[in-house]
Amino acid sequence: MGLAIWFLSGLTKESQVKVTRRALNNFSTPPDAYRRGLQQLEDAGLVSVIRKNGCAALVTLLKAPENHFDG
Repeated sequence: MGLAIWFLSGLTKESQVKVTRRALNNFSTPPDAYRRGLQQLEDAGLVSVIRKNGCAALVTLLKAPENHFDG
């Protein structure tokens, strides 16, 4: 899901994209995998999401947290 959102962002040159059914179909992403992946990206602090019933989610790419990876 992260690659799909990043790709859509690159096409529009915007950090905020709408994830439509058409986009999900282009990436062969089932709805349950989309919801799970989007939630995981949100939990990791990589995206923020505005959800409205009956509308495509509006996803904003965020900068990765500085200490996201311990190494």
